[in-house]
Amino acid sequence: MVKQLNDDFARYLMPYQVGVAVKGGLNMWATVVECLLQRDTSNVALAIDLTNCFNDVDRDGPGA
Repeated sequence: MVKQLNDDFARYLMPYQVGVAVKGGLNMWATVVECLLQRDTSNVALAIDLTNCFNDVDRDGPGA
């Protein structure tokens, strides 16, 4: 189903999310970020998962 809707995903998500409908897109962006961090050691990358940070994930529910 995802393959069938690939163009729709790209049209709606691409401006806001990188790597959508691009084969290996996420790996490409990870490499870009890594290169930028290595190029200038004063650069910093930070990722925060606020859902897990505040324990909003229901680990006792279905599929847990």
